[in-house]
Amino acid sequence: MNDRTSKQYLFLFIFLSIVICLVYACTIYFQFVIDDECFIVDNCYIKNINLMPRIFSSDPFIFAKSGLSGYYRPIQIISYAVDYSFYGLDPTGYHITNIFLFCICSFLLFLFLNELFNNKEIAYVVSLLFSVNPFLVADVAYVSGRGDLFVFLFLFSGLYCAAKLFKGKGEKYGTFSILACFLALFAKESAVFFPFYALIVYFSVRSNIERKKAITFFICLFAITGFFLLNRVLYHADFASRVQLVSVHGFYETLMETVRVFWEYLKILIFPKDLYFFRILPKLHQISLMNSSLFFLGIFSLFLGVYFSFIKKNKVILFLLLWLIVSYLPFFRYIDLFPKEGIGMLEHWFGLTSISFFIMIVYSVYCCFENKRILRLLIWGGVILYYAFFVSYNIDMWQNDEKLLKKIEEFYKKTNTVSTLAFNNMGVIALKNKDLEEADKIFSQLINSGKIHGYIIENMVIVLCEKGEYEKAENLLKSFTMVDEYSYYRLGQVYFAQGKIKKAYECFMETIDLRPENVEAWLMLGQIFYLSKDNESALKCYQKGGGLDPDYPHIDHMLSNAYLLNNDTEKAVYFFLKEYEKYPNDKNTYDIYKQIKEKTKVKVF
Repeated sequence: MNDRTSKQYLFLFIFLSIVICLVYACTIYFQFVIDDECFIVDNCYIKNINLMPRIFSSDPFIFAKSGLSGYYRPIQIISYAVDYSFYGLDPTGYHITNIFLFCICSFLLFLFLNELFNNKEIAYVVSLLFSVNPFLVADVAYVSGRGDLFVFLFLFSGLYCAAKLFKGKGEKYGTFSILACFLALFAKESAVFFPFYALIVYFSVRSNIERKKAITFFICLFAITGFFLLNRVLYHADFASRVQLVSVHGFYETLMETVRVFWEYLKILIFPKDLYFFRILPKLHQISLMNSSLFFLGIFSLFLGVYFSFIKKNKVILFLLLWLIVSYLPFFRYIDLFPKEGIGMLEHWFGLTSISFFIMIVYSVYCCFENKRILRLLIWGGVILYYAFFVSYNIDMWQNDEKLLKKIEEFYKKTNTVSTLAFNNMGVIALKNKDLEEADKIFSQLINSGKIHGYIIENMVIVLCEKGEYEKAENLLKSFTMVDEYSYYRLGQVYFAQGKIKKAYECFMETIDLRPENVEAWLMLGQIFYLSKDNESALKCYQKGGGLDPDYPHIDHMLSNAYLLNNDTEKAVYFFLKEYEKYPNDKNTYDIYKQIKEKTKVKVF
């Protein structure tokens, strides 16, 4: 790459970054929402470098206090650890990182498409459209959406290197591509389709690589992916139980539902007015068979016509069709997630699928107005502004939990659909508003209807404890199999609230046996020892909890109290000052100050 090309690419990257920053600048003021709590706020692994190796063997949702999820996100969690070392628990820094990653992803898409099509104009406009893709609002504005950003980063960089390899520009690019595939798998499970995307690139470029070397390259890609999947199935039992290789419906029903999802996707892409974190589409019997069939036939005819019109010119359309099919493959299965409720759909899943449509738009305009560059720029500028407007329109829902949950609730009321997630969200809203009766009613209805999920049991127990109905909470927990550390922890809390200290102690010890990094269990043990006047043991438990998570709410309060009881005035004052810095107007902070002043007669300020 010569100096002129380098400067040109630098300018393109800067312009692309400016567009993204203008669209997503407001997100730096957004708070942590939903899964951010377990991935970041409650995650002691990102706060203690000694626990880093556990990231590669742990389910990230163990911090969600609702059992295992089957997810595996080591690279994402490591990135949070890096963010934490710079920003602590200030969400601003995490959102800045997301924006920066998205800038890199969009530029890598440009490099990849430019290498593929040898046309900077088409490649750059597609990357600009990708940067204002409404489907990706959640990935950028939502800190926990970072897993998709890492997949984009490794996928685009890996495919760029694969294109270089196939053009005969050096075997080192094959090594880089295989490495990118490996890293993508540790970013998110959707990267299992990496080898298939590489096959698309192989068929879409004029290959100058020996067939034997190409076969070796693909064997490596499929071997890494296969090993990853085998490891997940063998060593992540919850993941294995979630995988269904065969649809619960018949082939025809599956096809119709898949077409229905595709139709909904197109409607949102054309007019993305209202995006939602999650949506339930109508059940099978509500789908118009005739409309779906005609739509499928029309789309197939359109693609066929475009294909035969332009295939002789280059392989853009071939790439477009293959990319669409591969990127849509995962959605032939996901309809099984909610077979009794309808079709579950997360909009950001369609981020990669959108690329094929953006290429179609840009390539069509380019071919129709090949000699009218100004007109092309005006058309593309209008489309980019159109999508940027809708990104700005929808981005506000990710500002905080309350706005997000209300948006989801509005969707379900508007569409008159029902789902476990929707009801749970309504219960969460009622719980946050201290409407305990309404929350009790919602969670009881879910449990009675057989909707048994860890987060529902967790929320119901919280409601019962808030109402002081500890026996009901105890019976509810005992009625379900105790399989994870948090079940024991919550039962220990219920016993503690009832004054059954010995049983509470046993539950907290069981929790720690299952997961020694459970901060809350250590602190509750400290409370038990504190009440038992065993000051030395209480201090050790508080120190253990504080060492695992130094940002745990009021941990400095507990440590200050413990050191004070152990007559270590200097450290008691030190942790009091840390607590005061965090919570200067908190009543508990003032209470510690009074205790220190009365016991030690020293001036803290």
